[in-house]
Amino acid sequence: MDNAAVTIGESVEIDVQGLKFSWRFQTLHWHADPAHKWTDDEQFNEHRAAGLYDDYGNGGEWFGFYFEDCMQPPVYIIRARTFEDAYEAFVEEFGDIVDEVDLKDYDKDDPRLTWTDRGPVDTESVMGHELTLTSAIA
Repeated sequence: MDNAAVTIGESVEIDVQGLKFSWRFQTLHWHADPAHKWTDDEQFNEHRAAGLYDDYGNGGEWFGFYFEDCMQPPVYIIRARTFEDAYEAFVEEFGDIVDEVDLKDYDKDDPRLTWTDRGPVDTESVMGHELTLTSAIA
């Protein structure tokens, strides 16, 4: 079973199998092992995170980001110093690149486009919320 090292608080590093967060009136669950078998309770009562990006570590805040473009979009957990830093990390790491064919539909200075190292990302539907870490599964 896969584990991940996560820093909790200012300097306590623990090896965890998963993390649970409170967000938007429900539980958001991330598991280190992508092949984790979800229990019925987890399957129906919790939202599963699609990924975790911890760029900040010591004492950073937790945020959940997603593209609001479908019924249950994949949510990514980002740890950063500020909401703005988390937004930038989400767009850079997980944003869908607009391909050359679709890029023709945008004006050159379209405010929906954010240019990253990987290429242009349409950020019109990006949503983010602060998370509260409720438990770590060791």
